[in-house]
Amino acid sequence: MTAAQPTIRPAGIADAESIAVVHVDSWVETYTGLLPETIISRLNVAERARNWATLLSDVSRPDKGCVYLAEVHDQICGFVCAVPQRDEALQAQGFNTEIAAIYVLQSTQRKGLGRALMRKAAGHLASQGHKGASLWVLDTNAPARRFYEALGGIPVGTREDVRPEATLREVAYGWADLHRLAQ
Repeated sequence: MTAAQPTIRPAGIADAESIAVVHVDSWVETYTGLLPETIISRLNVAERARNWATLLSDVSRPDKGCVYLAEVHDQICGFVCAVPQRDEALQAQGFNTEIAAIYVLQSTQRKGLGRALMRKAAGHLASQGHKGASLWVLDTNAPARRFYEALGGIPVGTREDVRPEATLREVAYGWADLHRLAQ
């Protein structure tokens, strides 16, 4: 049996619950051991689905970003979400868009889905006239950092997210040329 070819497609509001399931599952897979258990245990698919439905109704406007899904055998196994830049310092550096989330379930990682999602989002953003993008990643998430570096991302900032459970240290990666990332 041959492996199914993945499909990368735009997300719609009807995909909100499926995205929420992948979002929660990938957080559990990715952040167990990197984040306090109290943060992981509060993850809620129904809440995430409501948030995704709201976001998907907003990003349907071209100036608001994009969400793309990766599917294998008609099952969503990853997604990428890009929005207008939310960080003033990164905006000032020329990164006018932000990859707000990119997750691929571990069972389908290392098959090119993350790269395909990033390329698709970058191509969409570039076609809208955007020049650069950035994203935030936990500084302790070594696999994700290696992935972003392999895609040509360079560290362009740091921040601390102080929460009652922990202080999360993050690194921003940036791509000054979305056309290059889209290739």
